[in-house]
Amino acid sequence: MMALEGIIVGFSYEKWLKKLILKLKFYHQHSVGEFLSQRAELLVLTHEELANAVDENNLVISWVPSHWWRHYFEKGYNQSQLLAQDLAKRLRLPSFSLAKKRKNTASQLTLKRSERLTNLQGAFVAQNLDKIKKGSLILLVDDVTTTGATLNQLAMEIKKMRPDLKIWGLVLARKIS
Repeated sequence: MMALEGIIVGFSYEKWLKKLILKLKFYHQHSVGEFLSQRAELLVLTHEELANAVDENNLVISWVPSHWWRHYFEKGYNQSQLLAQDLAKRLRLPSFSLAKKRKNTASQLTLKRSERLTNLQGAFVAQNLDKIKKGSLILLVDDVTTTGATLNQLAMEIKKMRPDLKIWGLVLARKIS
């Protein structure tokens, strides 16, 4: 079941972009995040439905959460959160976490398509949904997608509690497997 309205993709996951994302993801180069969030801003402002939601101040920006262990002990931050918060700041929109990742799952990158679709079942729990007004549009930000399984699973968890929300995904790149 598709819980997302759709996924907006910035680029194909090519060598130059892979280098930038890896610098952000593993080498704490936050200036790369600012550069990439500028591109994400253009994606939002050139998408009719999202641009209208920005104009009407009816868009909330969130991100794909990482498990607390990965966040605090492996990387020290969540690159998707950095991108989402910088994007929200640029667009002057609210941004907050809408879920926690309660299960430390295997990296989606290492899994086959069929495994990706089941790896995240039960991994997320929705939170802070009372902060969002009825009928709002949500933009979930992540760095890379292949199948869209992560974004869709997160959207399903949110929609269990708030079926009135329209949820879009935004990723910098799509990896074609």
